[in-house]
Amino acid sequence: MNARRKRPTSSALGPLPDHITPSQAASRAGAMERQRKSPHAAG
Repeated sequence: MNARRKRPTSSALGPLPDHITPSQAASRAGAMERQRKSPHAAG
């Protein structure tokens, strides 16, 4: 565990909770991007 990474990372989505890692935020942003690019994905 890296104590220096305790602070939430800021992103385009705003400040993230401590339990969300930058990689999870990136995958979430990627999923949102895919939904935005494919109209039928929104249901």
